[in-house]
Amino acid sequence: MKPLWLVPLLLGVCACQPSPSPPLQLLPLPPYRYEFTDGAAQNRIDYFYIDPAPSDTAQLKQTLPAALLAKIPDNNKAYTLYSVYVYQKTAALDPQQTLQPAVLRASHKQALISYSRWNNGRLTLSYLLENGMVVYDLLTGQAVSPAWEFD
Repeated sequence: MKPLWLVPLLLGVCACQPSPSPPLQLLPLPPYRYEFTDGAAQNRIDYFYIDPAPSDTAQLKQTLPAALLAKIPDNNKAYTLYSVYVYQKTAALDPQQTLQPAVLRASHKQALISYSRWNNGRLTLSYLLENGMVVYDLLTGQAVSPAWEFD
């Protein structure tokens, strides 16, 4: 016969285990895709938003990389530079409204929560941002100190 005192202990341990985070949904943000050439180089920028954005930075660190990899195109090596901007949905950032890329980046810096860049198919930058400041490098897994303004 098993000791009865183990039952509440096991139930308590099982109940305290953190549940896995739901997958992060990156939703297209108009203009969604912006392609341009710079000399002979073909470049592309994709824009996404998250609604709601995780309130916990630790959760974002865990879920964002997989969400990004699920969204990048298979042909990203065709681009010299391929960038992905991820914004938090706000009252001012309306996904029903198409903004020019320069206006989006300049007017909604505070809503930007992630920037990643591939160079010839290789991920070279991936940052988390808070209030327009780079605070975490996803590639190194290190906090950025001091934080610096993303431009």
